[in-house]
Amino acid sequence: NQIEDLRYPVILFNELVLVLLPCVIYTIIYRLNIPYGFRFNSLQFKNVLMVLFLCIPLYVFLSSLNSLSFYFLQRIGEIPANDIPVPQNAGEYVFSLFIVAFVPAVCEEYFMRGILLNAYNRRGAFGAIMISGIFFTIFHFDVTNLFAPFFFGIIIGYVVLKTNSIYAGVLAHFLNNAIAQTMQYFLYNPNSSDTIHILLEDLPTILLQCLVSLAIILSLLMAIKAMNPESKLKKPIRNPFLGALDIVTHWPIFLSLSLYGAMIYLKFGV
Repeated sequence: NQIEDLRYPVILFNELVLVLLPCVIYTIIYRLNIPYGFRFNSLQFKNVLMVLFLCIPLYVFLSSLNSLSFYFLQRIGEIPANDIPVPQNAGEYVFSLFIVAFVPAVCEEYFMRGILLNAYNRRGAFGAIMISGIFFTIFHFDVTNLFAPFFFGIIIGYVVLKTNSIYAGVLAHFLNNAIAQTMQYFLYNPNSSDTIHILLEDLPTILLQCLVSLAIILSLLMAIKAMNPESKLKKPIRNPFLGALDIVTHWPIFLSLSLYGAMIYLKFGV
């Protein structure tokens, strides 16, 4: 029974104890203004619709990015096909949506687009969005999944700032995980390989999917910007080049990137 799979308790422990609990303690100790600082503002219906429209092209874009990276990474090491239990029936599917989609969406958004995005927003929106994207990538600690979390992090970071609501991030995060789990449930083939293999002839289709979905995403982000003119992004305190340099040399980022690089070396020996 997949509900008894140890990966589910591990996910719950990681999200509730290692992510959410420290955030709650931090919030209480520093007496942070939750509604203002973390953007616990209601999500307007127009923005709910935009996030719903965004979820499909965003999922396609992220999946395409992963497939492109898998093509090169598979040459230096095996890439496992599934790291999340596959539901075996409708009951387990609903249960998995709660564990894999809802809980991470709430806990991780509280940390990433709540505490982290707000803390670094003083440096300007650009730096805050980039840092949240970098930390979101490192947070998943999966060397075979580099680009998707980063781009997801910066796209959702932008959406949260423009809608001025963390619920936009929670909704987008939940939908992305839910789509992935739904695809896994309905398309799962027990006879399929345990590792991922991307063929050379697949690359043109993958690249086309990536570019088309990116164009749709950019159009939707422009629409979100136009629909929320009252939400102004904070300008960077330094020019973009120096701001980017500040980001990668800031010690938490530098240390995290160094650890991530060490993980890549240990896994692939490159």
